[in-house]
Amino acid sequence: MIYLILGVLYESVIHPITIISTLPSAGLGALLLLMAVHYDLTVIAIVGIILLIGIVKKNGIMLVDFAQQVEHSEGLTAEEAIYRA
Repeated sequence: MIYLILGVLYESVIHPITIISTLPSAGLGALLLLMAVHYDLTVIAIVGIILLIGIVKKNGIMLVDFAQQVEHSEGLTAEEAIYRA
């Protein structure tokens, strides 16, 4: 569902994949950190992981938005826009 919404928003197939591809690594990293510090997977920890995934998703959306805006307004290539973002 998120992929469809992002696809309609960006009118692209690749931009939603870029944003969604960051989410598994955020969740896995949080779980590995919980295991490293020997902290149980409590309700608070689950809420924290969900919040972390939301923040990472929002960061990805803002990064893609800024890169697209710079690419169109300043006429940069996609690589230069991503580097600047």
